[in-house]
Amino acid sequence: MNVLGKNILIIGGAGRMGVWFSRFFLSCGFNVSIYDVNIKAARSLQEKLSLKVYEDVGKAVEDNNLIFTSVPIEAIKDVFTSISNYIHDDHVVIDISSVKVYSVKLMHEYVKKGFKIGIHPMFGPGARTINGKTIIFTPISLEDFKPSWDLAKIFVDKGAKAVFMTPEEHDRYMSIILTFPFIIGTSIMDVVSNFNFDDEVINEVSSPSFKLLYTICKAIISNDPKLYTSIIKHLPKDAVKYFSKTLNSIMNLDESSLKDYAAKLKDKLKPNDLLEAYNFMYVLSELRQAATK
Repeated sequence: MNVLGKNILIIGGAGRMGVWFSRFFLSCGFNVSIYDVNIKAARSLQEKLSLKVYEDVGKAVEDNNLIFTSVPIEAIKDVFTSISNYIHDDHVVIDISSVKVYSVKLMHEYVKKGFKIGIHPMFGPGARTINGKTIIFTPISLEDFKPSWDLAKIFVDKGAKAVFMTPEEHDRYMSIILTFPFIIGTSIMDVVSNFNFDDEVINEVSSPSFKLLYTICKAIISNDPKLYTSIIKHLPKDAVKYFSKTLNSIMNLDESSLKDYAAKLKDKLKPNDLLEAYNFMYVLSELRQAATK
């Protein structure tokens, strides 16, 4: 039996990810409602899409059994607190934040009834489709696995990939997947700025590898800094500390030691993966070049 139903409330529905999921669930045949503290933005969205807007979060929760929270990490606790008294046994509460140990713990602490599912869409609001994208699920109790599978099937049927892991395992991987792009991206852009490298010259003389890296750095910088800083705050720091230590060590290696160091890392990877990555770099580079003409 599918416990999800067809009535979904997206809290934070007027935000960028909230809008994305509103469109997605509408396309899947759900009755979509939203609640957002930015009522003006919510009403504007209502004019564009066939959805209902609530101004009372309690009434919104009572009228819908599938509750989707799409809010900044620092607002999660307040959201769970505000809806806790309105959640019943047949509700399914879904948190989509980018950190899971912190958010799932809060969800189970403040939302005592209903099913509770932590998910993390590994894409942003700029994604044109869910096809080929990954969504991570982090249920921690046995009763939450059934609705998790039901929800995963909705995404998988549209071409997405569902991955299940514990909140701890999720955050461990995110400590490099989310943290490193921000650290590396901001560091490179800081160097470019402080050493007065000319942006046009960089684009003109860069190798394919640096052009892609530089493009990614700009994409990272274009995001809301609060998003990354709040994510990093709640993720493990071990990998970042090791990275900092490794960077200092690399800079002090002589030529022979540096060659051996790189060779050992290369040997740990599959030759086919290395070749595929190298070829893909040129595919992306040529696509970027074509897009900028």
